[in-house]
Amino acid sequence: MARSSRSTGRTLGIIFAGTIIVLLTAAAFLYLAYPLFVKAPGAPSTPAPVGLTLQQFFTGAGITTGKIDIANPSDLSKPLESAITSTTSFYQSSGFYSPGTSLWIHGYVTGDYDNVQTYTVPASVSVVSSSQVYVLGTMTLDKRSTAVSETLTNPDGSVTTSSDIGVGAAVGTYTATSKTSVFDLTARATTVSSAYGYPMPWVSSSFAQLNLVAVQWIGFNKNTIVSSDITGNGWTPINSPPTGTLVFYKVLAEIDTPTSGSIGSKSSTVTVNTSPMAGGSTLQFAVWTTDLQNTADLPFGVADGAPAAYGASSAVGLATTYGKGYSSTMGAGIFLVANLVISLTITTF
Repeated sequence: MARSSRSTGRTLGIIFAGTIIVLLTAAAFLYLAYPLFVKAPGAPSTPAPVGLTLQQFFTGAGITTGKIDIANPSDLSKPLESAITSTTSFYQSSGFYSPGTSLWIHGYVTGDYDNVQTYTVPASVSVVSSSQVYVLGTMTLDKRSTAVSETLTNPDGSVTTSSDIGVGAAVGTYTATSKTSVFDLTARATTVSSAYGYPMPWVSSSFAQLNLVAVQWIGFNKNTIVSSDITGNGWTPINSPPTGTLVFYKVLAEIDTPTSGSIGSKSSTVTVNTSPMAGGSTLQFAVWTTDLQNTADLPFGVADGAPAAYGASSAVGLATTYGKGYSSTMGAGIFLVANLVISLTITTF
């Protein structure tokens, strides 16, 4: 009996020890595996929609009538998603994207310059309207000014002013008192909380992204003035102006009018040297200005119309250019007053 009792006790001890080992092993496994089964708050585990906020640059007001396109930054020939709309200022994809993914986002709304930004999907999700979303941030759009004027100031202080560069030409005269006359050309945008000439990102027909800019052209109906004085002011001649004329261009830097009482403007100098011309001759000084221009076209004397949407862009927010551009396709009508922003007749010294 004693032998049997000792055997039974040994067996129970072995069972007890085995149970302890199993429990300890299970506890260790659960400790190590816990992060695999319990997701920390905000930690990503699967792809989810992405979203961003559209708002006005100057006022910070949310944009609720815009749209966004989503594309792969390395392939702008087609969108991943097009024309996403919203009833709020937060625009959310229907597709799901993983953290670390790069996304090209195009935002636009009627009346504003388009914008494009490339975002990286963040590591943490947020809850937006009860849904898990990777929030990309905020994209701002610049509203285009609806009131841009242009003034050509003569050396004597007299001015020729076009009150609206998109409507009609201002016509003036000036009698020079020297062979060299220095003029000031100034564009002004006065609509509050807006801009003119914002370098607008755009996808071309070859699916390359570039910026469309505002441009000023100046032209002279005689080629007997000294060109080097004008190029010295930062103007670039076009390649093939009409016979007997000279035409130059310059990119117009963005003009901002952020608040009431402020007037955004940009000025350029034009030095007209008529030394080769006889005194008492007349010379027409013409000015053209418009926005949304492709700089690659400028040397060829081509003013672009409203940009079309290509590839990843479903549409463009601005349906028309604002102003009057120079284009060699006008032929004999290039220097007609109706096609200009400003026309000044100079009587030479």
